[in-house]
Amino acid sequence: MNNFDEFDRLVEKQVNATLKVGSLSSAVLGFSSGLILWIGSYFEIAKHIEVPIFWTVFGGTYSLIIFFLAKQEKVRNYTKYAVMLGFVSLPSVIYLIAYLTLPAGAATYINGPPGYLYFFLIIVTGFSFDFKLSFLSGIFAAVQYSIIIFVSSENISKLIHVDLLMQQDNRFLIFYYFRPIMMVISGYAVATIGNHVRSLISETIERERENTFMNRIFGQYVSPEVREKVMQENVAIKGEKKNVAVLFCDIRGFTTASENKPPEEIVSELNEYFDAMAKAITTANGTIDKFIGDAIMAVFGGVIGLENPSDSALDAARRMVRNLEVLNRKRMQKGLPKIRNGIGLHYGEVYLGAIGSENRKDYTVIGDIVNTTSRIESLCKEHKVALLLSEQFYDELPDSQKFECYKLAETLLKGRKEKTILYALKS
Repeated sequence: MNNFDEFDRLVEKQVNATLKVGSLSSAVLGFSSGLILWIGSYFEIAKHIEVPIFWTVFGGTYSLIIFFLAKQEKVRNYTKYAVMLGFVSLPSVIYLIAYLTLPAGAATYINGPPGYLYFFLIIVTGFSFDFKLSFLSGIFAAVQYSIIIFVSSENISKLIHVDLLMQQDNRFLIFYYFRPIMMVISGYAVATIGNHVRSLISETIERERENTFMNRIFGQYVSPEVREKVMQENVAIKGEKKNVAVLFCDIRGFTTASENKPPEEIVSELNEYFDAMAKAITTANGTIDKFIGDAIMAVFGGVIGLENPSDSALDAARRMVRNLEVLNRKRMQKGLPKIRNGIGLHYGEVYLGAIGSENRKDYTVIGDIVNTTSRIESLCKEHKVALLLSEQFYDELPDSQKFECYKLAETLLKGRKEKTILYALKS
């Protein structure tokens, strides 16, 4: 569903809700006005007002019909056009009745309120944010009023009252044809404004959808700066192959340490630990790919390019080590045991993009380097180090960082045919 489809669906719902209230109010106004006029006629307070009485009752009846349609949410698509154009045509009804029943025909009310009611009803169509409907309403009203002027031309020429305020002789037809011209212009103006507002709202919906998508795809463990940069640069969230640095971090002995703890305590400790690690990762412009039990997987240079993904990943790893030291000092003060973890770093090609079902997608990376990074991390305990780097990762580091690393071992990782060279930090 594109933005305009979603917008149309929302507008359709609001049109029915608005029409339900508006048409009911209009029906009450029509019937009550008709009743008041009838009472005035019955007691001879006003004479010769049968046409306005019929017109108000007709308008009330039409409004009542629309109320029931809107209540059932049936005002949509072409029905919306029929309903709104029907409302725009209501002023023409009194002219038609007058033309058929009164001596002076439609000219009787040619300068009365019904002529101005067209403009109000044209404006009302604007809340549907439908350019064609509003413009068509202006044309529709103009055509009807022009016909009324044409068929009333003979009686208009017999008018004896001159508009002294306007210094205009009301018998000149050109004076009346300005009004339908203004109806067309009004319809176009309302249509243009409505269309502009429609575009603005649609852009707002798209922006909100992007925000929601980014928050769901990347979660809260992506720095706001990274998320904002993705949106500003309009980075496509599509599948692609890319060389990235992958970080894998796992707590050592977590299962054993958690055996006798209640679940809520385990969750509390994990969240505190994850917060400390996540801050280190996002500060270094990394993206938390996922949490797997007590493990964290992060990617550098994935969603947005980094000058040196490996350099950023190593910076994040150092920050994680420091943050864990701070966290452990707090734990020691509370009488809790230290948390120990291992961090594995690897560099290579992955496939990254929004992966999942139609209704649920996560932005993640897939590739052999993911499994390799996890296996590198698992060797931290064996080699008694907190951090291990692959040779591929080491090769991508700037010289200043390479000087702080040393070759630790060559090992055959599970599922690999060739040995992997591992590096560790000197301090």
